[in-house]
Amino acid sequence: SNLLRLCPVSTWSGKMDPHVHFDQLLHQLLAENNEIRKAADSAYESLPTSCRLNGLTTSLCSSSDSQIRQLSAVLLRRIASIVMSEHDEGQKVDASLLNALKEVLLTQIQTDEDQGVRRKLSDAIAEWARCSQDLEVPWPEVLTFLFESATSESATLNLCSLRILNSCPGIFGEQEARYRPVVKQILWKAMTKEKDDVQRMAVQTWASFVNSLEDYQNKVQFAELIPTALQIIEKSAVDQVDDEPLKSFIELAENSPKVLRLFVPQCLDLMLKISGTSELADSWRHLGFEFVVSLAEEVPPLIRKHQKYISPIIQQALAFMVDLDNDLDAWNNEENADEEDSDSSAIVGETSLDRLCCALGGKAVLTHVTPAISQMILHGDWRYRHAGLMALSAIGEGCHTQMEALLAQLLSGVLPFLSDPHPRVRYACCQAIGQMSVDFSPSFQKKFHSEVVPRLVGVLDDATNRVVAHASAAIVNFVEGCPKKILLPYLNALLAKLQVLLGKKLQDFVDKGSKEVLEQVMTTLATVADGAEEEFIPYYDYFMPGLKDLLKHLHGNEQEGTLKGRTIECISLIGLGVGKEKFFEDASDVMDLLMKTQTSDAGKQDDVLASYLIQAWARMCKILGKDFLPYLPVVMPPILAAAKVEPEVAVFDEDENDVNNEWECITLADQTKFGIKTASLEDKSTAFQLLVCYARDVGEEFVSYLDEVAPLMVNHLKFILHEGVRTAAADSLPYLLTCVKSKGPVFLQQLWATFWPKLIECMRTEPDKDVLVSFFQSLCACVEIVEDGVDGEVMGAITRILHDRLQEHFKSENDIKEKRKDEDYDEGVEEDLAMEGETNELVLNQVSDVLHALFKIHREGVLPYFNQ
Repeated sequence: SNLLRLCPVSTWSGKMDPHVHFDQLLHQLLAENNEIRKAADSAYESLPTSCRLNGLTTSLCSSSDSQIRQLSAVLLRRIASIVMSEHDEGQKVDASLLNALKEVLLTQIQTDEDQGVRRKLSDAIAEWARCSQDLEVPWPEVLTFLFESATSESATLNLCSLRILNSCPGIFGEQEARYRPVVKQILWKAMTKEKDDVQRMAVQTWASFVNSLEDYQNKVQFAELIPTALQIIEKSAVDQVDDEPLKSFIELAENSPKVLRLFVPQCLDLMLKISGTSELADSWRHLGFEFVVSLAEEVPPLIRKHQKYISPIIQQALAFMVDLDNDLDAWNNEENADEEDSDSSAIVGETSLDRLCCALGGKAVLTHVTPAISQMILHGDWRYRHAGLMALSAIGEGCHTQMEALLAQLLSGVLPFLSDPHPRVRYACCQAIGQMSVDFSPSFQKKFHSEVVPRLVGVLDDATNRVVAHASAAIVNFVEGCPKKILLPYLNALLAKLQVLLGKKLQDFVDKGSKEVLEQVMTTLATVADGAEEEFIPYYDYFMPGLKDLLKHLHGNEQEGTLKGRTIECISLIGLGVGKEKFFEDASDVMDLLMKTQTSDAGKQDDVLASYLIQAWARMCKILGKDFLPYLPVVMPPILAAAKVEPEVAVFDEDENDVNNEWECITLADQTKFGIKTASLEDKSTAFQLLVCYARDVGEEFVSYLDEVAPLMVNHLKFILHEGVRTAAADSLPYLLTCVKSKGPVFLQQLWATFWPKLIECMRTEPDKDVLVSFFQSLCACVEIVEDGVDGEVMGAITRILHDRLQEHFKSENDIKEKRKDEDYDEGVEEDLAMEGETNELVLNQVSDVLHALFKIHREGVLPYFNQ
């Protein structure tokens, strides 16, 4: 029959019965032995799609092992995307085979007695329903099953139908409007059924279905189920069973927040109750608060309208921040001190407070948070003082305007805690001062340098290493935003202290292998040298010999990679600060050491060292200019390799919860978890920025790399995963044109012909206005370089994009006016609209600049296009 039809036996290896062979293959896919599992995976992937479909279908029906049936269901779900891909390429799977598969799926989910198998079958059916829609192949039987199971007295079948609808809320396709009332009735019945697991699944499905609806009026039809959903979530929290309904409510707050408008008080009451119940597990409490913060971020006016909740929300964030471990030795000896536990209540509270302040604004928040902080920093318990100071550092960005007038008062209250008896409070005080240096730069530095710098320098003598390191980091924050003339009077004392500290910590490194403070001191010295520039010359000879010697003896392995990287950073920033004339006597030695690191440590470097090295090469290029040319053949390959790396993208199973922090994940409407590895993206962006530096600093000699770099840049103008990559790609174009200009107008015109169509095409679709500004700046610079290269075709294309962007500007301005009429409009919204208007003005200014450049070069030749 079609149901069990198999591929010819010749497609299988050996003479074994293909049923037995495939069953063994599935067992091997579950093997604990990694080599067996990898070999089985390779064998499975090598089979034709139809063979896999047949084998999985057979195993699903006939295997007595529930693990094998679960695996078969999982693999049948995954293979759906392969069938879709092959269909798009013209390799269609036999329709009768697909029909047989669908029949098996719907039969097995009703008959299989294992709940785990049924759960996986629900996911598989949802995926095949989605694929059937994409392939425009009707599957009416799945809707019949959905409704019959949803109204069945069997709780098991209720769960199956809800899971399918949860995973594939768009299952109704064009008939959605017809079925919406029916779905609402099904969800209501499921939420009120006397089966807790059905109720919880109904809440998830309700949220998923509401999020899938495009029109707000359609979404709000389901809002009357919110009170019932909240009761189910509360019971789940009390029992601490299944947090998925609560998570689904967070997704609702993120994607369809206005649906909650009429029930904001009820939602906040419950979520604050969950957050504040100390008997609950931390994970539950954090999720409850995440709902509150997410709602505040998505619709801040709704929270601001319910002002009575702002104070308890802030109090809960602060309460989380007090939840600290008392083990001082463990804290001080933490190996990766910078890597805080993101799941700890203290970090959840701190990051939430920051997000709340940014979302709600200083006017709404500051009057609630400052009195609480004032009480906390005077508390006898160190944890409260620590939390108060960390809270002060967290609110600066969101409350910037309101706090600026209070800085003198705030700082006078903070500085004494640099001498607090508890080291973690001293640490938090350094954090607060460092963050204020960032948030209120440069006015903070101009007004308070005499109070801040001497006190921070004094903390470098602290007996606790982590406090010393953090004071050193706070000095970095202060110096980075400090005008040079303010820094200079403190230079002698600051560098004298750093010299002593550097010697002491170098000895600790030699004797004990302790390097955390040493690493931070390297960064502080580098920052001070960078800020002092040529004024660092008198101190140069005190530091450079020792730094070179240290670099010579450090290894590029995991243990010393960061220290070596920071030493490289320090040397290169000192060289950049003092300039080529002073640095030149050491440049050859330094370049040799960098070359040695690049070559002898190749393959042994950790990613951190490689990143430091790439950036140091760029600084050396800026220092040496054309003298850097001999090193380009060594420098360019790793940078080009980093620039060409394809980002790591993965699709995770819905139940994969152990995705680490290196992955940034988003959950799509169909519950697919899509992840991007952020570290590789940042490395790629850095590589692009460095290529811009080389093209700019090397000039026309960079032309030998043009054939490789130019296509790379043009092709990444549309790199949707990272704004920095797109910006750097645009920034490079004028420099690449400049470096080819010396070869003559023919070469210039050829390169320009490859640039302008792509650039203008991307300007038409670029969603980020800051990136769009960079595109306009690039276009303007290119027009000025190619001059007569802007012929009629190019002129027409440019003026059309200018016209289109002007129309978008007017539309955006009208949208701003309409938003001022919205029922949620308030002062906070006006601040956001004002910022949006400023961004619009930036784009408008760039349109003007391009027009100015065209008229300047082509004069009246622009008029026919302009008048259109």
